Amino acid sequence: AYASFDPARVDSLLGTYSWNLGVSSTRVRDEFYRYSLFRRFNPAPSYVLQVLDYNTFKVEMDRYFEWWQLYPFLWDPVFREAVYPYRSFSFADRFIPLYRYRGQGTKLMEPWRHPAKVTERGYRRHDLPWDRARWQRQEWYSEKYNFLPEQEQVEMLEAFLDILRADGCQLVLVCPPVWEEADRSYIYSDSIRTCFRELAERYDAPFLDYTMSPMSSDSTLFFDGLHLNCWGADRFSDSLAADLNKLYHFVQ
Repeated sequence: AYASFDPARVDSLLGTYSWNLGVSSTRVRDEFYRYSLFRRFNPAPSYVLQVLDYNTFKVEMDRYFEWWQLYPFLWDPVFREAVYPYRSFSFADRFIPLYRYRGQGTKLMEPWRHPAKVTERGYRRHDLPWDRARWQRQEWYSEKYNFLPEQEQVEMLEAFLDILRADGCQLVLVCPPVWEEADRSYIYSDSIRTCFRELAERYDAPFLDYTMSPMSSDSTLFFDGLHLNCWGADRFSDSLAADLNKLYHFVQ
């Protein structure tokens, strides 16, 4: 989600102040614990846009994708327990200060070596053109991970939404655009979207589904089948801001 929408662009249209707290390929349980850590030091946000996609309910626990994203949180005992099932993190990673950063000099220097990759309020611009070869690799991935939502994962998402509602947050469930061929490759996409709609009704939350929007038919807005590039994110941010304004009348 960190590449999907630009909070600064949305804020410029709505007069709000927001952050994109997305982390690549996180599972519901990770988001739950990450939010718990956030709330220990911050007041509850007024609005929460929970991004959902076809991988929200995936249960693969073998290794964590882009595991270095979670390094800054491993100091916290609760979060450390949350990521315990992932073999990406050793005992030393969890408990020896700075040990987890061994051999990661390139990652640590990335903000200076590639300033364009630095996130702004959590958003990272991907100035990348459409790459069909990348999509063909993802097509294999989507076939491998086609699945129906499992009850355990749905219940975990419900527990997270319960916490947000108890904090007084106005919930909005959002599905970003997906390239139309990618959408067709997920054979259970309709079932997953139905699950999202049912959750939105249960929590009395708007459900903004962009998976079938006109953006989905324009490959120039994506750098692969599942991720918007910076031009797609700009367009999505504008559409999202317009739809949020219709719901909550931030500006007249």
